[in-house]
Amino acid sequence: MSAMHDRRWLVALLVIFAALAVAIAYGVTPGFDAALLNNLAMRQSDAGDRAFGLLTPLGSLRVLVPMAILVIAIVLLRRHVRDAVFFALAFGGASLANTFIKLLVARPRPHEFDALVAAGGYAFPSGHVTQIAAFAFALYLLAARTGAVWRWPAGLLLMGLVAVVATSRIYLQVHYPTDVIGSLLFAGFWVLAARHAANRLFD
Repeated sequence: MSAMHDRRWLVALLVIFAALAVAIAYGVTPGFDAALLNNLAMRQSDAGDRAFGLLTPLGSLRVLVPMAILVIAIVLLRRHVRDAVFFALAFGGASLANTFIKLLVARPRPHEFDALVAAGGYAFPSGHVTQIAAFAFALYLLAARTGAVWRWPAGLLLMGLVAVVATSRIYLQVHYPTDVIGSLLFAGFWVLAARHAANRLFD
């Protein structure tokens, strides 16, 4: 992406995310939030409960932090300091900022149905989804810089991973769909902002 293209995406993602966050903070939520939760609750099964229960921790810090440290270590061993700074800002910054936004918006978690896993704190945006999306997007951008042909299958794999974790958070009744949508918007904005900051720092 060009710098101008990056800036356009940054503005678009930020405006849409901010509008969604304000709407949620004032209790204006789309009808599909409850409708989709209800639909998934009706489709729950023992197999689905087990599968999503096992997959949802892939978006947790206890899984992603060691992986992020490994990525940064590999990048530093290749002497790509700018890429290491970018990845640390993208993943670490997104996780920290997500926590602050949760406190600012203070949206309670869904209560229509019993949650299938333990989840504390506020709902918007989803920490699991923000973290896995920021990790995956930042990792893909690093892969894309190499120009290697395997970047496309890697991108599809990472996209699938994000989709699985995002779906799991709704299926398990710990997040509304708009929590997940907001997380994806915010992660996209933050990773692009981190890349812009790293490029400016090392130019």
